[in-house]
Amino acid sequence: MANAAKARGGAAASTAPASEGDVLHFLTRTLQAHIIDAEPHDVLAKLQNLQIALEQQEVTLSDWPDTPSKARICAELKKAKNVVAQIVDELAIKSTET
Repeated sequence: MANAAKARGGAAASTAPASEGDVLHFLTRTLQAHIIDAEPHDVLAKLQNLQIALEQQEVTLSDWPDTPSKARICAELKKAKNVVAQIVDELAIKSTET
């Protein structure tokens, strides 16, 4: 019984509203894991794929009903898209310089 209570408590904690930096923290941790051993052109390709995935998620969200949760997700998605776009632009510039 104690394990079930702990499991439910953990689930409740995961449904709490995300803080503003959670999406950016997730992106940073995810990118670190993929960038460590990757070649620069591989990183750029992965980030471009991430951009496409974020754009597809934005289209999917447009079909959701308007709720406060949707608004928060859309705001964080927009931030994530901006950060990824900045990184892609910087990497693209660096790859053309070399």
